[in-house]
Amino acid sequence: MIAMVAMALATSADVQRLLDGFGDDPTVHELMTAAEREAEARPDRLRSWMSRARWAALAPRLSAGIDRSFGRDESLNLSNGGRDLSTDDDMGWRADASWELSRLIFSPDEMRVAREGMRLGELRQQVLATVVRLYFERRRLQVQGKLKTGSEDIAATLDREVRIREIEANLDALTGGAMSRGLKRVP
Repeated sequence: MIAMVAMALATSADVQRLLDGFGDDPTVHELMTAAEREAEARPDRLRSWMSRARWAALAPRLSAGIDRSFGRDESLNLSNGGRDLSTDDDMGWRADASWELSRLIFSPDEMRVAREGMRLGELRQQVLATVVRLYFERRRLQVQGKLKTGSEDIAATLDREVRIREIEANLDALTGGAMSRGLKRVP
């Protein structure tokens, strides 16, 4: 029984030592944060949109215009044979401001923001799930590489290393380069 406990502790310690060998890699949480930032899919962004949609009702709708009219009047006075001529050149301007205060209670823009928020939430979940899946697939391949036996052929080793690089490139694309920046690869 003591031998089994000692073997389990040794195995657990070996596993921890093996996993600690990847300490220079970015963590999955760092990559998830970078992916959220890259996709612009942060929940605080939705709250900001919703607030702006409601408070937009306080901003007035402004309109302005200028009117100009020209006129000419000509008249003939029969009694004295005189002729009168007058011209008009009128200019006026207007400015209007109006508020839709009912939009403070409910704005139709809120529905559009809510729909966009649902789409953004789905995108966020998809991106984060992809980052987590790729991160741990890469980690499994790295562990397999450290545990490889001498009987593994060069083709299998090459295939695993190429897949690791492919995953790193995908993680870079999802995180705006955070994977490459976080790697401390020994040349």
